[in-house]
Amino acid sequence: DDMPLEGIRRKAEQLRNEGLGYVFLQGGEPTLRKDLIQIVDSFLEFGIKPTVITNGILLRGDLVHKLAERPCNVAVSLDSMNPEIFKLIRGVDAFSTVTENVRQAGKVTSRKGNWAVTSTITAVSTLADIKAVESFAAECGFMYAIRPYIHVSGTAGRADDALAYTEDVSPILEIFSYMQERAKKNNYLAYLVYVEHIKYVKRLPQPMCD
Repeated sequence: DDMPLEGIRRKAEQLRNEGLGYVFLQGGEPTLRKDLIQIVDSFLEFGIKPTVITNGILLRGDLVHKLAERPCNVAVSLDSMNPEIFKLIRGVDAFSTVTENVRQAGKVTSRKGNWAVTSTITAVSTLADIKAVESFAAECGFMYAIRPYIHVSGTAGRADDALAYTEDVSPILEIFSYMQERAKKNNYLAYLVYVEHIKYVKRLPQPMCD
């Protein structure tokens, strides 16, 4: 029941007319779409910059080069450098595939968009592990960012008790504080985002989301 390409093109035009200039292409998994490049081009045609958010399993070969040729951002989810923790969080034993794909993508130096590795910080995350992911991303020429674990009602994004935060969020705050201080020196916008993430982790009142 995925929206066909022509429907996506119409939606891109509508969004541009409403003033949007930036979209996330996520899922599910966007790289399962055979027409992903045409989808990216549809948004670019209407002056909207897309970010492809992918688990990285299929991010290889021709697809990498075609994405790199376009002013399109790519974010690869990599939550741990420990294969067992990766499997626990992602539900699939694909650590070696994802890390190898990131390494190979890092060799494509003519990328026109921003390419990043992102980690979801869960109850099983540690500062040492996150620093290891950060080092791996830098080694491959990728930016790095973290996000809090957020769950909602329904099938997509449902809560997992093994990953959800407990009452003691001090280990989680240690991770976000580390990234906040790093960002304060070289990416003030990211710093402001981490300020909001820390408020969320502390369970402080949040503004209405979309």
